[in-house]
Amino acid sequence: MRATRDELLAEFADFEPHARELLELVSPERLFKWGLFDRDPLPTWTRGRATLLGDAAHAMPPFTGQGAVMALEDAVLARGRGGSGHPDEALARYEAARHRG
Repeated sequence: MRATRDELLAEFADFEPHARELLELVSPERLFKWGLFDRDPLPTWTRGRATLLGDAAHAMPPFTGQGAVMALEDAVLARGRGGSGHPDEALARYEAARHRG
């Protein structure tokens, strides 16, 4: 949905003046607005030898450092695998660690 410059500036009315000056430079054709939606994490992410990662398991807004978070999630999964000789056990440990986090 299109947005107007007035809407943009109203959202950032309490920002530092230099930041607002930068916002005023945005071309009106590039102004859009959209909803950010969230949901509760699924109660379980693993079924058999398949597991969900990232937004598939727990939605995140786009401004929470997703790249870094996904890398940490991969590391937790890899760590869970390190102490286990069986994939099912490793996936269960991954899910338990991520639900605690």
